[in-house]
Amino acid sequence: MVQSRPYNGEADYRRVRQLLIESYSITRSMQNWSLDCWDWFRYNGRVEEEIADSRGWEEDVHLWVRHDGKLVGSAILDGGYLSLQVHPSFRHIENQMLDWAEANYLAGRNDEVDNRLLNTQVFDYDHERQALLDNRGYRNLGHDSTMRQRPLDQPIPEFELPSGFYLRHLDANDREDLARRAEIANRSFDVTKHSAETIRTLQKAPTYRPELDLVTVGPDGAFAAYCVVWFDAANRIGVFGPVGTHPAHRRRGLGKAMMSVGLHRLRALKAGMAYVHCGLEPAPNRLYESAGFGNPEYLYHWQRAFE
Repeated sequence: MVQSRPYNGEADYRRVRQLLIESYSITRSMQNWSLDCWDWFRYNGRVEEEIADSRGWEEDVHLWVRHDGKLVGSAILDGGYLSLQVHPSFRHIENQMLDWAEANYLAGRNDEVDNRLLNTQVFDYDHERQALLDNRGYRNLGHDSTMRQRPLDQPIPEFELPSGFYLRHLDANDREDLARRAEIANRSFDVTKHSAETIRTLQKAPTYRPELDLVTVGPDGAFAAYCVVWFDAANRIGVFGPVGTHPAHRRRGLGKAMMSVGLHRLRALKAGMAYVHCGLEPAPNRLYESAGFGNPEYLYHWQRAFE
């Protein structure tokens, strides 16, 4: 018997992590989130709540627990986006999970402001989830991102940095480093949300390792590019992301250099597989292919409109 209940504090944060670890160990796929996605949701997507110690995001997470207390499912709402994390032996509860998600999403909508559209992503191979969504009135809007992978026993590409550039990892205790790291993240993706404080908060994520937060330093001492690699020690897998380069330094091989170093560091940690999730833009896909990330698995955007 499975019952649902609200999310409740740090013990549940660890329970969701364990669900993700166990699910990957069984399926050897990213059908559920990887650990870094769960950490990223809390420590980046909802970072202002984390800084303020308010954690309003907890109200957007709901759990499904077996009679013996084992967590077998978690539904996560983030704005108009829904993610379902389900133990592979309990996929029959997904209909219940959608019941909760839709009811809670609609309860928070304001007809004068919100468009009442609920979105989710599904891998192309997950026919069971696709059939369920189709039966509930969701529409497949097409391919919107890709999960790429590469084994760590394959040769790692060589690289050569431009003259005057060098590569190192972030100094987690240096506030100036944190400020430069925030600046390169903002400039790489044309945003303003990153600061030394948000980067310091991100470092609290259990999957984060400073030696895997890589930066390329330019001749002027400013960061020209950065790359974060996350390591799931239980499953011996690494996940790259984000990988960003300052607009003034693109097409100079900096991204490939950082990914090559990241792959070597994952290999030293005895990782067996590395992943990267990317959109449809040609440039990042070319980069990841050049770093050996093939075998793309496609995710499709499903959406339901509510009256």
